[in-house]
Amino acid sequence: ADWPTVAFAIVLTKDGPYLDGAAVLAEAVMGSWRGPNSSSSGAPGGAASQPAVDYELVAIVARNVTASRPVLRFLGYRVLQRPLPVAVADIAPGFLRDRIAARGCCGADELLKLWAY
Repeated sequence: ADWPTVAFAIVLTKDGPYLDGAAVLAEAVMGSWRGPNSSSSGAPGGAASQPAVDYELVAIVARNVTASRPVLRFLGYRVLQRPLPVAVADIAPGFLRDRIAARGCCGADELLKLWAY
């Protein structure tokens, strides 16, 4: 049977002490998800009335993320390196383009989150 797959995705824009949340998410999903690859079928919590679905842990990473990749794989994540979905130079001149490189925790790398959609 073809099982639908739900992706639990995270985005990592730089190496550092940020993997605890990824580990907690992986443990929570693997410990509670019921699907075709587990010992019982059904939806989370084993609800038999809902269709069985599979899951995949996905880590979308920036190219500069290197040290964290083996840890993510060990935790069960499929690691996908992706470029920025929108180049800063392609953003219309104005407020966003002028400020994006210096905003948020990771500047323009925050745009990697768009790959989850």
